[in-house]
Amino acid sequence: LIHLVHPFVGTRHYCIIIVAEVNAEIANQNHPRHNGVALVALPTALLALEFPVSLSWKSLTFLDLRHNMLEGPLPPSICDSENLKYLLLAENKLNGTIPQCLGSFSNRLKVLDLQKISFRGMIPTTFKHDNQLRILNLNGNQLEGPLPRSLINCKNLQVLDVGNNKICDASPVWLETLPELHVLILKSNRFQGPIATSKTKLPFPKLRIFDISHNEFTGILPADLPKNFRAMTSLDSRKELEYIG
Repeated sequence: LIHLVHPFVGTRHYCIIIVAEVNAEIANQNHPRHNGVALVALPTALLALEFPVSLSWKSLTFLDLRHNMLEGPLPPSICDSENLKYLLLAENKLNGTIPQCLGSFSNRLKVLDLQKISFRGMIPTTFKHDNQLRILNLNGNQLEGPLPRSLINCKNLQVLDVGNNKICDASPVWLETLPELHVLILKSNRFQGPIATSKTKLPFPKLRIFDISHNEFTGILPADLPKNFRAMTSLDSRKELEYIG
């Protein structure tokens, strides 16, 4: 059991709490959601150092280092984390490209939050079948190229946010078949050409937020597009809306 806790005097900021190789009895008491092995890294710790490359990646199920000042590239060794479910690195000073293996290294990954960093290059093209990804947030980077067509394999995807990048592509009408997609943010990119009309009977069956503003689309908005967003116009009164993201 390893605990590294360094509070800054007079503040509420903390560095890192690491729990690794914990026996099952202790883990079930203190970290019931992490199956006996966990790394819990508190966000907003004001850490100013290079990304920690010496961690035992295979032991990780949860990694949260959001809102720090981590520098350097994201090491490919992070793809050794076969059990990782949550990777939260938003708002750091990382650079370089997103490792291609992030799209396929784990069937258990549910949340990938890499927003507001400085990643460049292309989005990984390796999202594979039977993945569990629910939230993919890449907002506020410098990503280029087209949207990877392998995103169509993310059948559990609820939030896709690639806003505020440099993505250049045609209207991604092919995303309309994703059955669980609630939020689609494409704003402030270089999407171009006409906004394609639907090719399926029930497009975007659960979509509630759709933002394509500040792009380079041409032509007129298809008349049937708003009508297809049935989830936006219907609400089950027996259920309360839940925040997703």
